Amino acid sequence: MGCGGILKDHLGNHISGFAKYIGVGSNLKVEAQKLLLGLQKCLESHHTHVMIDADSQVPINLLTGAASIPWHLDSITRRIMGLLHQANFQLNHIFREANSVTDKLAKIGSHDPNCNLQFYSNDFTSCIRCLFRMDSRGFPYICSKYIRCF
Repeated sequence: MGCGGILKDHLGNHISGFAKYIGVGSNLKVEAQKLLLGLQKCLESHHTHVMIDADSQVPINLLTGAASIPWHLDSITRRIMGLLHQANFQLNHIFREANSVTDKLAKIGSHDPNCNLQFYSNDFTSCIRCLFRMDSRGFPYICSKYIRCF
C-alpha cells in the first residue's frame, strides 16, 4: 500500500507533495501513516499554522477522541498527537473526490516498495499538474484504475 500528500499555501497554491510505500496493513494504518508524514513535512518546512484535509473521517475521530484508538495504532497515534501539539493544526474531513492529487500520489507510492518521493511544484508530472488545476477549480475527480501517469 502507498500514501501520498500535498502541501498548499494559504492561497491554495501547491508547494510540495510526497508519495511513499507503506507496506502491508489496513487502510486505517495507511491513513494514520499519511497523516504522520504530512505533519512531519509541515514541521520540517516550518509551517506552524496548518489546516489538514483528510479524506477519511476515521483518523480524525481517533485524534479528536470521538473513537477509540486500536491497540496496533497506539504508537503512531501518540507520535501524531505529539506533532499536533507542536503547532496550530486544524483537522477537516473532505470527500475523496476533492482529494484527487493525494489519491494519485498514493497510487504512485504503492507501486514500488522503495518509493519515498518528495515532489516540489516544478517536479510534478503533467498529469499531477492537471489534477492540481482541476482540484483548485472544484472539479470532481473520478477515481479510475485505468488512468496511469508517472
